[in-house]
Amino acid sequence: MSTEEMIKHAFEKQAGRAGDHRRVLAEVARRTSSRRRIGIGGISLLTAGVAAVVVTPFVLFTGDGGQPVTTGPAATPPQPSVAATETETVPPGTPVMKYQPSQLPDGATESQRMSQPDGTLMRIWKLPSQPAAKGESRVTLTLQKATKLPDRTNFPGDITPVDINGVPGQLVDVGGKKDEGQGGQGLVEWMAAPGERLTLAVDFVPNASEVVVQIARSIRPDGNAAIVRSAGFGWLPETMKEGLFSVWGTTPTDYSLLLDTDLAPQARGQKRVTAQIDRDKPGSATAGNGTPVTVRGKQGVFIGASGTAGSEHGEVWVELTGGLWLEVSGPVSQADLVKVADTMTINLDVKFPWIGKR
Repeated sequence: MSTEEMIKHAFEKQAGRAGDHRRVLAEVARRTSSRRRIGIGGISLLTAGVAAVVVTPFVLFTGDGGQPVTTGPAATPPQPSVAATETETVPPGTPVMKYQPSQLPDGATESQRMSQPDGTLMRIWKLPSQPAAKGESRVTLTLQKATKLPDRTNFPGDITPVDINGVPGQLVDVGGKKDEGQGGQGLVEWMAAPGERLTLAVDFVPNASEVVVQIARSIRPDGNAAIVRSAGFGWLPETMKEGLFSVWGTTPTDYSLLLDTDLAPQARGQKRVTAQIDRDKPGSATAGNGTPVTVRGKQGVFIGASGTAGSEHGEVWVELTGGLWLEVSGPVSQADLVKVADTMTINLDVKFPWIGKR
């Protein structure tokens, strides 16, 4: 069974419209495949080796000793303050991940945050690389709106019940029960509060199934991780609407932004328009390559064919300020790509001081 098939089985039959972070991660990886890679090429979170549900302490961890999340009504989301986030300004209405782990593997640094209009929020911590690991070591925490855990009736792997501080959860295994020196993968999901499902995954760390349960049991309902949307779409083709926002990087001054569109129900299956902002000058934006075009009042470049919407995949590039570049791409005409870029709201003064910190 391929990874994609495992993913499909693992996340099918989700309750309501809980966001699907498979597509989120896969799209981020696709959009960065030609330039900066963030190391999460599609989500391979579900090849967890489930060794046991009895957790023992690991030297791998340090924590602040805070109280883990318990059962009961959902806590009121805390309002982040400027002081708590250094130079980060948090506008009213900004989505906030109100859950946070009080234990993480040593050397963990936060590298990515994502949000979707349906309320799905995600945080990713990068871990020190394991010498023989097959992929990037990381911890991923996802909050989704849902009424229950996914139905695992037809899941082709082991599902082990696990207790997360008095709340029943599921520890997921799709076949591998040995790290084999390459670091394992594990995933736990549970209802942290009515209507709120948490999914915690670790990738390519030793004793992954034990580690993921230990981190899950350390999660507290007092997080204040704001996901500040510093860019957004204005005009979009009629079948599209605002979708994913993601920011990732290695330091607060070296980051990338990705915006994705979602589709109206009648347009499911079509490709979407995406926009990316980062510091990597695209090779296709060099002089003489592509068609010169005015984008956001500046000289930009169009790559692709000027066909009708959906007939060709094109992209437009333009340099912003401060060494940042904007790319807008998708299966729409040149005129529509330029219009999408021209009507975007972009605030390059927004800071992301959490990047690269624990």
